[in-house]
Amino acid sequence: MTSLSAPRSTGIVALAVVVLGSASGCLRGGRPVESEPPVSAAPRASTGGTLRLFHEAPASLDPVDVGSVYESLPVNQLFDGLVYLDAGLSIRPALAETWEISRDGCGYVFHLRDGVKFHDGSTLSAEDVEYSIRRALDPRRAGDSLVAPYLGVVRGADEFRAGRAPRIEGLRMIDRLTVAIDLDHAYPSFLEVLAMDSLKVVSKSAVERAGAAGIARSPIGTGPFALESWDPDRLVLAAFEGWHGGRSKVDRVEVVFADAFEPELGERLFRAGELDAFEPDSEAVAGLSGFDNVRVARWPELSLSFLGLDTRTPPLDRVEVRLAIAHALDRRALVDLLPSLRRHAVGILPPGMAAYSPDVKVLPHDPDLARRLLHQAGYSAASPLPPIDMYTASRSPTAVRTAERIAADLHAVGIAVRVRHVSWPELTARVDAGTAPAFLLSWLADMNDPDAFLRALFDIDGPDNYFGFRDADSQAMLDAGAYELAPDRRARIYRRLERRILERAPLVPLYHTLGTLAVRDRVVGIDPGPMGLANVELERVSLTG
Repeated sequence: MTSLSAPRSTGIVALAVVVLGSASGCLRGGRPVESEPPVSAAPRASTGGTLRLFHEAPASLDPVDVGSVYESLPVNQLFDGLVYLDAGLSIRPALAETWEISRDGCGYVFHLRDGVKFHDGSTLSAEDVEYSIRRALDPRRAGDSLVAPYLGVVRGADEFRAGRAPRIEGLRMIDRLTVAIDLDHAYPSFLEVLAMDSLKVVSKSAVERAGAAGIARSPIGTGPFALESWDPDRLVLAAFEGWHGGRSKVDRVEVVFADAFEPELGERLFRAGELDAFEPDSEAVAGLSGFDNVRVARWPELSLSFLGLDTRTPPLDRVEVRLAIAHALDRRALVDLLPSLRRHAVGILPPGMAAYSPDVKVLPHDPDLARRLLHQAGYSAASPLPPIDMYTASRSPTAVRTAERIAADLHAVGIAVRVRHVSWPELTARVDAGTAPAFLLSWLADMNDPDAFLRALFDIDGPDNYFGFRDADSQAMLDAGAYELAPDRRARIYRRLERRILERAPLVPLYHTLGTLAVRDRVVGIDPGPMGLANVELERVSLTG
């Protein structure tokens, strides 16, 4: 969540006892990311009205199904977690009013707010919290939630997730308003894990009554907005009068969905006055420069845009081929296609992320070396590499030029690429199923910890290891990073891990991006932070006029 002023909910946080650098100590990972000043001016608006946004359609509104920022935007308005991250990436109270952390960093006790209501009028209890965490690890689910790899630190979580235990040993309800969580070892960023979208709290009775499919379409949360309607073109959220943090300032939030067949729909609707805010590409930003009563905000995101390579699919199962692709790409030229919104990537972790280092870890642009690597793999002009399908869901003019430039760089060293422009649902389905040999994606962190990139994308058994990347030494470094509490030693582990991963090239970092939001002046308080529009506290937004 991303308010620079007021927290999601008020409350006092009980201080944890911390022993730095010892085997039993605990240190919360991460540091605030500096961003540009908030988009909004001083509050001057009255309550009421409908805030109109533009986004891709979500696949589900069930927190455990969140797989992209497109689900995150509505889920963060419909649900609350125990805690949340503000725009400075600091932990704030949400459903948990206070908490304590044991001296050894392995025991957490959360005290819930009394009288919190779900949208159906039922009252939140510790049973709902315990159920929501257990549900994120349920072995009967078709696939893991994004948070599953991080919850392995909870005592007994892996056994439950594997179906070897009927309950999670380290998760228990003490009384109606108290939940305890015990860890196998202190984990520096565990509170940030609890702020992730997949651990938003659902109503146990509502899920059991409606089933997973029912909750995905008709969610029942405790958030500041409740679902009013959802059709193929848009989603409408209505202010929840009983929200524990106080009624939102707008009456409704209307999210108009993007159309894969009309890439410029958002700009057209914004120009026509039918949207209050949308995320423009570079061409749209230039076109809006002369508009009155419109401002464009930019902020540094904790993101990485990359070319993913499925290491299970021939010929990409050969490391020489993947390395040839990495050396063939002129990443500087890709940044120059959009210099106002792209920044050079020196590795996987973005600037501002804990453990980030400016030392260059990406492989250099070296077409001659790329050709030699292909020759080592047995490919030549007489025996060329089979064409590789590269999938992308971005259709803006700049995105098309980016894909074409990547294809041209690869063609120059003897690698034929067929660019496949598909819809976002098809791209995600192919990436999940392993039927996209090469693909262009952007990854946005959901916590300020290197695990948000390195564990999320490269954990051997993780749900988002889209590359089929399995490397025992890399996994050992991930596990070492999870156990290390000293920030400097932990950072060194992750920097070595970055280099090892890039030397095996399951992905090629392309660039980092700046978030961009075009906003009408009538909108006050829409303050994106380093995690973007999806985590903005829309209950704080108000409208003038």
